[in-house]
Parts: sequence; C-alpha cells; structure tokens
Amino acid sequence: MEKNYKARMTAANMQITERNKESLIRLMIFASQIGEFNQNEAVKTVRLSKRWRTANFNGINNVNSLRRLKETGWLEKQDISDYIAILVDILSESDFFDIQQTLISTLNRFALDYKDIEPNVSLEVLQEIKFSNTDFSNQFYENSKVRNVSASEKYANLMYLSNQLAHAFSSNVEGVDDWQRKQLVHALFKIKLWCIHNLIKEKANGDLIDIAFRKNQDMNENNKESCIISFSLPNYMEPFSVHTNESNLTSEELKQCDGIDRFYQLGLKTSFPQYFSDNKMRLLEHLYKEKFQKGTYIRGKKLQWLFETKELLQEKQQRKIKNAPASQRKKSVMTAKDTKVIDINRENSKTFRKLSRKLGTKFPKYFMDGFLHRTSYSLKKYIEDVKPEITAALLKNGIPVENIDSEIAKLIIFMKLTKPLGIIARKPKEEKKEHALEAIKDYSDGYTYIELYVEETNNFSELRSGARKYANELVDKRLAKQQTEIENNGLSHDEIETNNSSDEKDSIDETKDIQGNKEESLKLQEDKTVQAMTPERAQALEDEITQLNTEVNELTDTIQVLMEKLKKAQERIINIHTELRNSIPSKDEGRD
Repeated sequence: MEKNYKARMTAANMQITERNKESLIRLMIFASQIGEFNQNEAVKTVRLSKRWRTANFNGINNVNSLRRLKETGWLEKQDISDYIAILVDILSESDFFDIQQTLISTLNRFALDYKDIEPNVSLEVLQEIKFSNTDFSNQFYENSKVRNVSASEKYANLMYLSNQLAHAFSSNVEGVDDWQRKQLVHALFKIKLWCIHNLIKEKANGDLIDIAFRKNQDMNENNKESCIISFSLPNYMEPFSVHTNESNLTSEELKQCDGIDRFYQLGLKTSFPQYFSDNKMRLLEHLYKEKFQKGTYIRGKKLQWLFETKELLQEKQQRKIKNAPASQRKKSVMTAKDTKVIDINRENSKTFRKLSRKLGTKFPKYFMDGFLHRTSYSLKKYIEDVKPEITAALLKNGIPVENIDSEIAKLIIFMKLTKPLGIIARKPKEEKKEHALEAIKDYSDGYTYIELYVEETNNFSELRSGARKYANELVDKRLAKQQTEIENNGLSHDEIETNNSSDEKDSIDETKDIQGNKEESLKLQEDKTVQAMTPERAQALEDEITQLNTEVNELTDTIQVLMEKLKKAQERIINIHTELRNSIPSKDEGRD
C-alpha cells in the first residue's frame, strides 16, 4: 500500500477489529455524557453496543443506565488521557503515525542543517533532533518523571485525534456499515467540539494558548464547516487546527479567539502538531538563529513560527505574573528598570496623542487605555525605525507628501490592533521594516474598519478581535486574488510580486529566490546522499556542493550590495521630496 504523505488517513488503511470495537463504544459512551442528555444518542449507543456484542461497561446496557451516569457527574471525573490512549491505539493500528512523512522528513533535514553549522556535532545530538519514539511518548503519555502534560495539551490532542479518526470514518471503512459509521463520526465530532470549548475555557482561565479564528477558503460539498480554529501551545511545532462553524461558539468564546493565524500567513500548511522536548527546542533555536533567522524558505518559516510563538506565549506568561494578586507577588522596591517602564509609558501616551492629532481624530478613552495597555516597548522608536521605508513605499503608491504622516498613523494603529506588534518591535531593524511593508498591503481597509466600529463599542478587546478577523479576511482575499491571477495569466507568485515592486527591489527579490532555490536544491541532494553510495559519487556530490556554496555566497554579496543601493535611493527620494516641499513659497512670500 502506498503511504499517504498528508496527515490524514484513507479508507484503504482503516478497518475495525473486534478489539477496537470495544474501544469505540467507550468513546461513544464518553460522547453521550457531553452536554445535555440526548435520548436519541443514548439509544444509538446502546443499540451499536449490543450489535457488536461488546463487554458490559459497569452496567451500561440501556438508556436509563446512561442517564444515571450523566446524573452522577461521571464525565467530570474522567481522565481524558485514557481516551487519548484509546485513539492512539486505534490510529496506530491503521498506520496513521507511520505515515507522517512530512514531519519525519522535516526533522531529518533539520539534523542535516544542524550539521552544516556545527560540522563536529556528535551523532547523539543529531539523533536528538530527528523524530523518535520518545517524542511520540512524551506527547501522548504522561510521565511525571519526564514532564507533566497540561490540561490544554490533553484537550488539544484529544481534539486533534478525534477529528482525524472522524475524517477517516467519513469514507468507507472495513467492518462497519453506513449507519454504524455515521454514529461513530457524530460521536467523534461531538468530542472534538467539546475539546474546543474546553481549550477556550483554559485560555480564559489564564493558560498559555494563542487562539486564531479565520474563514475557511477551501469550502466544498464534502466540507461545509465555515471556519478554521487554531490553537498554538508551547513547544508544539505547529498549531492544532480543525474546522468548525462560527455558530458553534458563543460571543464570549469568540472574544478569546483574538490571535492571528500566523502559520497560515506564512504560507505554511499543517502536517502534524508534534511536541518538542526542551532540549530539542534548544537545539532547533540554535539552528534557527544561526541559519534560518530570516525564514527564506519553508523550513526556515516553520522555525520562525515556532520561536515567534514561543516568544508570544512567554510574553503572556510575564503578563500573567504581573497581573497576579498582590498576595501572590513578592514585594519589591523601585528599580532602574521600573523607572524605564514608567518613562516608556509616558512616551507612548505622547506618541498616541500625536498619532490622533495627525489623523484629526479624538479616540474614546477606552480605546486609548486599551491601545496603551501593556505596551512595554517604545512606539516612537518603532515608528522612527520604519518611517523612511514606509514613506518611500507610500509615495510610490501615490500618497501625496502632505498626507504621509496621517497614513503612517493609520498604519501604526492598524498594526497595533491586528499584529503582534510587541514581538515585531523587538526584532532586528530589517525585520521591523519587512513587517511594516507587508502591512501596507491591507492597512487602509483595515483602518477604515477600526474607524467605523470604534464608536460602536466601549470594549477594546471586542474591537481588536473584530479588527483581527477582518485583517485575516483581507489577507485571504488578497491571496485568493493572487491565485486567480496565477491561474488566469500563468504567472508565478514571484512574477506577481515583481509587478508590484520597483525595478531595483525586484532584482533583490529575484536574487533571493535564486538563492533560496539553490539552498533548497542543495538540501534535497544532501537528503538523497544519506543513503549508501560509491566514493566516486560522494566526491562528485561534494564538488557540486562546493560549487553551489560558492554561487550562494556570491548571490549573498550581491543582495547586500543591492540592499545598500535601495536604502540610499529611498533616502534620496525622501530628501528630494523634503527639498521640493521647502522650496514652494508660502502665500505671504509671494512668487517671483
């Protein structure tokens, strides 16, 4: 049987055995206890249990026994780790974990990448980076000697595995008829939704989770769920993403889904949300900083998401500590660091008022308070760092010189509400510029949304949540438009970007693409050479690698030169516009 390279099983490798029939009935009993008691569900659970002749689970043999179970609060007493183990067993029998080739291949490549930057690295370290059964065990089976699995992790894994098994059952499966299959799918989706509710509750109670919610752009007849909800947890290489409907969540729950689906925005697709140990995270972080900091291609972008998420969640942890009751905090005296924080707060207040004046707008007090809340970085410094490039880009887009300051103000307010600006502001200067230039594509429509709804509410979190969802929709529309242009015109993504950039910037992008392609080609060849080969073939590949490395270094030098030229050109544009503006006489001066 051909292995499936996606994180999804097919009907061909899914079958029901006598052993896992009992496990499936246990899952159905579990599902029957979720929410209000449903007589019809209970009837179907008992009926299927009798048809399969499964064991009598603690007297559960009729509808009344299931109702009594509900009344005892049985569900709240269950350890969901037991049900995760059931799902793992069933999925393991169907080769689900053996077919995660994307995950395995990615980690193998990371090991090769690590050897590039650390040629003398030991075999033990390389094995630590690669996928192992230890990773698998640490994710699904709690071991107090190794680590304690949080409640959020348990809910996330139960949600993900239930969803995967439900999709597997959505096709024809050996050993069950259509009626049986539908009951199983219903029960598994019910468990999935229950986990979603609990994950949102965990976040509301202060657990470290980033939740993003966006419209599903790939809806079809087989998948009618309108949205995708993603849960980002510490030390997981991908978010836990599942389909759902917005109607399944309350307005209060939706307010908790205020994160940005950065995984999707980076152009990445989920494969398997694997847990990484602290040691593996340390090794990968070293790799990221030394080789993939800029995230030029897929592997780099995956590490970018991983460590940006880590930073985001660490920020939330710090806020949690700061906001703890006074009785739980140690008393402290004012330090130089505290004084600096106060100074930044004052500076940010001045910056906000300045932005308001440039826009000719007086924002409500709730908006100002929410905007400045926990803003521990300097807004003024961030604006100064990105202003030259932003000014040049706005002028190129046809914005008049006299309107530049107000448009920058719109951009900053848009980014503060829709982006993780706290993380962005602490990045290297070049990365700050990249994020700002990317935001230019959507800021105008995004700010219009904020301006429209700022008076419709007095809740900043509600406004921010709505703005983030709208920003995600703008990204979706833009990406969909680009895809349409590709399909209609036969243009590549790079060509579309070229049409929207200056000639000199195009040269840089093209050079970067060439470099990225050569590096990717190099890695693919390295992967292939891991297998046994002749000395002659190995030497030939080594020579080719040397040649490619030389070309990459030359291209890197070219990029640096072009970047310097671009920077000087942008600065010259700003100086020319300033000179022109100053040379125009005022009405009082008259004209010669």
